[in-house]
Amino acid sequence: MARTEILRALKRLAREHDAAEQLGITPAELRLQNAKASLDRRTFIKGSLAAGAALSAFGPANFAQPVRAAIGSAPRIAIVGAGIAGLNAALTLQDKGLAATVYE
Repeated sequence: MARTEILRALKRLAREHDAAEQLGITPAELRLQNAKASLDRRTFIKGSLAAGAALSAFGPANFAQPVRAAIGSAPRIAIVGAGIAGLNAALTLQDKGLAATVYE
Protein backbone atom coordinates (compact mmCIF):
# COMPACT_ATOMS: atom_id res chain seq x y z
CA MET A 1 0.00 0.00 0.00
CA ALA A 2 1.45 3.33 -1.08
CA ARG A 3 1.78 5.77 1.77
CA THR A 4 3.36 8.68 -0.05
CA GLU A 5 2.21 10.66 -3.04
CA ILE A 6 5.39 9.83 -4.97
CA LEU A 7 4.87 6.09 -4.54
CA ARG A 8 1.18 6.44 -5.55
CA ALA A 9 2.26 8.31 -8.69
CA LEU A 10 4.83 5.62 -9.53
CA LYS A 11 2.21 2.88 -9.11
CA ARG A 12 -0.23 4.83 -11.29
CA LEU A 13 2.47 5.26 -13.94
CA ALA A 14 3.25 1.54 -13.87
CA ARG A 15 -0.46 0.71 -14.28
CA GLU A 16 -0.69 3.10 -17.23
CA HIS A 17 2.31 1.51 -18.91
CA ASP A 18 0.95 -2.00 -18.35
CA ALA A 19 -2.45 -1.06 -19.79
CA ALA A 20 -0.87 0.68 -22.78
CA GLU A 21 1.35 -2.34 -23.44
CA GLN A 22 -1.66 -4.68 -23.34
CA LEU A 23 -3.51 -2.45 -25.83
CA GLY A 24 -0.45 -2.13 -28.04
CA ILE A 25 -0.28 1.67 -27.86
CA THR A 26 2.02 4.19 -26.22
CA PRO A 27 1.25 5.50 -22.73
CA ALA A 28 0.77 8.98 -24.22
CA GLU A 29 -1.93 7.65 -26.56
CA LEU A 30 -3.61 5.91 -23.63
CA ARG A 31 -3.63 9.15 -21.62
CA LEU A 32 -5.11 10.97 -24.61
CA GLN A 33 -7.88 8.35 -24.94
CA ASN A 34 -8.63 8.57 -21.21
CA ALA A 35 -8.79 12.36 -21.39
CA LYS A 36 -11.25 12.22 -24.31
CA ALA A 37 -13.40 9.64 -22.51
CA SER A 38 -13.50 11.49 -19.21
CA LEU A 39 -16.49 13.67 -18.45
CA ASP A 40 -15.62 17.17 -17.37
CA ARG A 41 -17.78 19.20 -15.01
CA ARG A 42 -19.20 21.50 -17.67
CA THR A 43 -20.32 18.61 -19.91
CA PHE A 44 -21.87 16.81 -16.94
CA ILE A 45 -23.86 19.88 -15.90
CA LYS A 46 -25.10 20.50 -19.45
CA GLY A 47 -26.27 16.89 -19.74
CA SER A 48 -27.93 17.00 -16.34
CA LEU A 49 -29.79 20.18 -17.19
CA ALA A 50 -30.99 18.73 -20.49
CA ALA A 51 -32.21 15.55 -18.79
CA GLY A 52 -33.94 17.54 -16.05
CA ALA A 53 -35.65 19.76 -18.60
CA ALA A 54 -36.88 16.74 -20.55
CA LEU A 55 -38.23 15.06 -17.42
CA SER A 56 -39.95 18.20 -16.21
CA ALA A 57 -41.52 18.78 -19.63
CA PHE A 58 -43.20 15.38 -19.53
CA GLY A 59 -43.99 15.47 -15.83
CA PRO A 60 -44.09 12.58 -13.38
CA ALA A 61 -47.78 11.93 -14.07
CA ASN A 62 -46.96 10.73 -17.58
CA PHE A 63 -44.59 8.11 -16.17
CA ALA A 64 -46.95 6.88 -13.44
CA GLN A 65 -49.79 5.83 -15.77
CA PRO A 66 -47.76 3.30 -17.83
CA VAL A 67 -46.39 1.79 -14.62
CA ARG A 68 -49.87 1.34 -13.18
CA ALA A 69 -51.05 -0.16 -16.48
CA ALA A 70 -48.11 -2.58 -16.53
CA ILE A 71 -48.72 -3.71 -12.96
CA GLY A 72 -52.42 -4.26 -13.65
CA SER A 73 -53.55 -3.67 -10.09
CA ALA A 74 -52.70 -1.14 -7.43
CA PRO A 75 -49.09 -1.57 -6.25
CA ARG A 76 -48.41 -2.71 -2.70
CA ILE A 77 -46.39 -0.04 -0.91
CA ALA A 78 -44.80 -0.49 2.50
CA ILE A 79 -43.35 2.39 4.50
CA VAL A 80 -41.00 1.35 7.28
CA GLY A 81 -40.95 3.91 10.06
CA ALA A 82 -43.91 5.83 11.43
CA GLY A 83 -42.00 9.02 12.12
CA ILE A 84 -42.63 12.39 10.53
CA ALA A 85 -41.06 11.35 7.21
CA GLY A 86 -42.94 8.04 7.03
CA LEU A 87 -46.29 9.60 7.82
CA ASN A 88 -45.63 12.40 5.35
CA ALA A 89 -44.80 9.83 2.66
CA ALA A 90 -48.01 7.90 3.41
CA LEU A 91 -50.07 11.10 3.24
CA THR A 92 -48.46 12.13 -0.05
CA LEU A 93 -49.17 8.71 -1.54
CA GLN A 94 -52.75 8.83 -0.28
CA ASP A 95 -53.20 12.23 -1.93
CA LYS A 96 -52.02 10.63 -5.21
CA GLY A 97 -54.57 7.83 -4.81
CA LEU A 98 -52.18 5.09 -3.70
CA ALA A 99 -52.62 3.04 -0.54
CA ALA A 100 -49.61 2.44 1.66
CA THR A 101 -49.04 0.42 4.82
CA VAL A 102 -46.94 2.06 7.53
CA TYR A 103 -44.83 -0.23 9.72
CA GLU A 104 -43.14 0.90 12.91
